Amino acid sequence: METSATRTTLHRLILLGVVCVVAYLTAHYAAVRVSPLAGVRETLPDQVGGWTGVDLFFCQTMTCQWTYTSTELGTNTLCGRCEGTLSPGSATEWALLPDDTDIVKKLYEQPTRPPLVASIVLSGADRTSIHRPQICLVGGGQEIVATHTRRIALADGRTVQVTVLDLLWRGQAADGRTLSRERYFAYWFVGPHHETASHWVRMFWMGMERILGGVTHRWAYVNISGPRGAQAPDYLTTLDAFIADFYPKVVLPRDPAPDTAPVLR
Repeated sequence: METSATRTTLHRLILLGVVCVVAYLTAHYAAVRVSPLAGVRETLPDQVGGWTGVDLFFCQTMTCQWTYTSTELGTNTLCGRCEGTLSPGSATEWALLPDDTDIVKKLYEQPTRPPLVASIVLSGADRTSIHRPQICLVGGGQEIVATHTRRIALADGRTVQVTVLDLLWRGQAADGRTLSRERYFAYWFVGPHHETASHWVRMFWMGMERILGGVTHRWAYVNISGPRGAQAPDYLTTLDAFIADFYPKVVLPRDPAPDTAPVLR
């Protein structure tokens, strides 16, 4: 027998389904105005707590793809190995991203900790500027062995929630030995009015911006990666401390959104 609670649950699911379908169709097909508004700064800080950052650049020749720090490059503007052009994004990344995407990356080091890499991918008019991180982090011997969310306290009493992917790479040395490397990849998304650690929630808000405002904003995909396991057994403590200092230097103060998500009770 259908109860009142069952009908209510069904109505909620139908409403949620309709909202998701409309958001998806609008995000994909509706003509909208492109807004320059972003929720983050377009540069990364040189100092984060006790960490010192240097810009990263990548050779764009697919057969080379060498990585340089700005310190190593000095005044050079081309790859020293093949004379290829250099960019803050790798050739593999640019093969997946529209031309109006912006990328900044820094390598952060301090004397007592393994280095970290922080990056911001800032979307342009094309919604494909940002995609699920899981798409490009698997393959070539690498897999995601665990996924968890983490809420990190900031100095002003606020918190930020991030998704953390534990990665494991396995390969084989020339002499037949099995090699492995453990890393993590932490990320979240920031818009001018909303912030989330979920790809699907970001897609919802992008759709609602288009539906209610007829506009697409520049969303940012903020990510931090580094070693874990034997090389960095306390990597989560390190991540918490880094983001607590990093966040207020990168994420801009956010105005209240003109639109709100539907409340399903």
